[in-house]
Amino acid sequence: MHRRAESCSLSDAATLSAATASEYAPVRMSLAAVLCLFARHRRTLVSATTALALASLGTVGCAEWSAQGEANASGRNGPSPESSRPARQARSCPKGFGDCDRDPTNGCETQLEPWETECSLCEPACRDGMVCRSGVCRDADPPVKLGAGSDHTCALRRSGAVVCWGDNSYGQLGDGTTVGRTRPVRVSGLNDAVDLAVGDRHTCAVRASGAVACWGDNSSRQVGHDAGTESPLPAPVPGVREAVQVTAGQVHSCALLANGKATCWGSSESGQLGDGNVDGRSMPPVPVHAIGMQLVQLSASTTHTCALNRMGQVTCWGRNDRGQIGDATSSAHRPSPVLVRGLSQVTQIASGPSHGCAVRVKGDVLCWGSSEGAAKDAGKPVAIAGLSDVVQIGAGASHTCARTSDGRALCWGSNEHGQLGVEGRSRQLQPVPVAELQGVALIAVGRRHNCALTEARQVVCW
Repeated sequence: MHRRAESCSLSDAATLSAATASEYAPVRMSLAAVLCLFARHRRTLVSATTALALASLGTVGCAEWSAQGEANASGRNGPSPESSRPARQARSCPKGFGDCDRDPTNGCETQLEPWETECSLCEPACRDGMVCRSGVCRDADPPVKLGAGSDHTCALRRSGAVVCWGDNSYGQLGDGTTVGRTRPVRVSGLNDAVDLAVGDRHTCAVRASGAVACWGDNSSRQVGHDAGTESPLPAPVPGVREAVQVTAGQVHSCALLANGKATCWGSSESGQLGDGNVDGRSMPPVPVHAIGMQLVQLSASTTHTCALNRMGQVTCWGRNDRGQIGDATSSAHRPSPVLVRGLSQVTQIASGPSHGCAVRVKGDVLCWGSSEGAAKDAGKPVAIAGLSDVVQIGAGASHTCARTSDGRALCWGSNEHGQLGVEGRSRQLQPVPVAELQGVALIAVGRRHNCALTEARQVVCW
């Protein structure tokens, strides 16, 4: 670890003790002066950000300020012999080295290579798994997508690795165990994922080759094989090739293929596989009945599935007891895809257990079905008031969340578990902003919880 010398952060400067401040009371301190004063007592070095701030303010060096301050504090009009001495200046060091104690008499102390782990002159090295980006230690392999299920959450990293945390009773974290984790653990043997889906108690990923691998609860063959009711490690789904997206419900899974078609596997008791049958479990995967247009997105929930085609239309199939299929009825399951009525120009969809929602080109949101987080008029899409500029939607068991183009997250519906991100536990019938959350780049909505990926590539959950 390299010592930081002669500077501090703005937050550190604000914590100067009263004793320290009173010692230099006669000195009229500028921002730079406060920083330098703190540095003399703490012997720490300014961060790259603070150094740039000082430079932009045109302030003097810390050593120079020290000499000036002592002269002013003496109360003498003229310079004293001590204060008139030349101020010590930091030594000029070659690239890759730093004068970390700002003492020109002992040379350049520290070699600062490699630059990826040393985030600034004389700064401590970034911890494991972090690298320096623009003067700040950041995740070396940041997340690019999140998925939230019933009681577990997963993140797809830029490298293609996947990490998961939460309940692991069925092996849904993919680390080869059934031990729950409060911190992310890496999914074993998976380093080339390009898409991720988190179901109630199982998880799936699309690999770079177009194959699909799943793990976790396999009681209805939703993981894609016949070898037992649990699969704690990723296993390939036989017969699925050229997949570009995957989605996971409670007891079934589906994949979108490069040709715009879909295939599903697992339970079909409610017709959620879309092959026209309600005859129990299906393995190997079956093709979804022809929809007529190339598909661009799939969204599965507990016992039904919806699809968005390239013309901006939405079709759904499966359970329909709450109007979640969107055909203006709330009876009879739909084992084959049917068109959601009154929807066009849709850009993104989301499915909850008993409701569905869609974002349209102009940024408004329409929902259908029956839920505290969706429309009250079962089976018929209705607009959600108070929403505009929406670019992403997510649906939970009884709540819904939206992300706007300016990086805000808003949620509505049940707040029994704090899933709306606001104080209290009261149900909200209109969208409310998630407290103290800005700069949201992506949201993931689970059954009773949510997570967000910020523009700084940090993951926040509530």
